Amino acid sequence: MRANPIHRIAWSVIFTLAVTMTESHAASTQAPADQYFGRLKLSYIAINNTLTDARAHAGPYTVDPDIINKVALAESAFLDWKSKYPKDSQIPRTTFLLAQVYLKIWTTQAQDKAGNYLIQLRDQYPATYFGKTTKADLAKGFTKHVLIAGGPCLPAPGATPTPAPKLPTASAQKKINVQVISAPCVPATPSLSPSPSPTPVTAPAPSSSPSPISSATPQRNG
Repeated sequence: MRANPIHRIAWSVIFTLAVTMTESHAASTQAPADQYFGRLKLSYIAINNTLTDARAHAGPYTVDPDIINKVALAESAFLDWKSKYPKDSQIPRTTFLLAQVYLKIWTTQAQDKAGNYLIQLRDQYPATYFGKTTKADLAKGFTKHVLIAGGPCLPAPGATPTPAPKLPTASAQKKINVQVISAPCVPATPSLSPSPSPTPVTAPAPSSSPSPISSATPQRNG
């Protein structure tokens, strides 16, 4: 029995609408490459490039304020992006990049952020590659590093001691360790003794005798 042509047209229209709605929904969950976020107006591609560049310039570790500021601005743009496109498939990758670059910034705040992003990856994106990788890494343990800037080797008498910085909290249950590294102290610069003031020289009193010829105005011969 042949299908009714009207039925075929109806099913074709329904199928087309379904595909269109699916594609429209998928497009609405992905941030366009030409949409910009945060104070610096970064696209999601620029956010990833900024974090990748900061991770490379950080080396093994850093406390460079320029790098820290650059990462903070990229993070702000990322959070703006994530609030508008929470189901964007690129979010786990950028979350992983943020965690990796914060791991290289050896301050308490950065290390705490790194830990938070790693836990987000493990708990919120368990089916992704980055979630699975992070879960395996966290199961082995996690160490937060904090670099304390070196103070003067011999503080000045009566100087107020620098208060100890707040450190991340370790947790044996969660396998989170904290390692504090103190930078070498800074030797005091020897103060230079002031040069003695020159002894004032008294100018000789002007003589009442006439000036010698050699210094006088030449006389014209008559």
